[in-house]
Amino acid sequence: AIYLSAKNVAENTGGPFGTAIFERNIEDNTAKLVSIGVNRVVALGNSTLHGETVAIQMAQAKLNSFTMQLECLPCDGEVSSKKMRQFELFTSCEPCAMCLGATMWSGVSRIVCGA
Repeated sequence: AIYLSAKNVAENTGGPFGTAIFERNIEDNTAKLVSIGVNRVVALGNSTLHGETVAIQMAQAKLNSFTMQLECLPCDGEVSSKKMRQFELFTSCEPCAMCLGATMWSGVSRIVCGA
């Protein structure tokens, strides 16, 4: 998230705000990157396009779901077995009220702030 925010400023494409969302498998404590987002307020002329909201929108599109709530999913090829997953949002600084609300409504389980 901090790298994304620095890159966004260096490229003069937005403010110093970056976000990454990871999907964590609780059973084996592995994680994979689901989406990233950087501030696009000035670049696209939309005051709601903060790094967090961009990353949430990208994750929801990729997952084809509006929610990222903690859930059990069937394991590949094994209908009777399930694995637990949760989504974690890493951001370069504390989320504003809008981004905190969007994060909570999206069902993200954990927020980590770089500030």
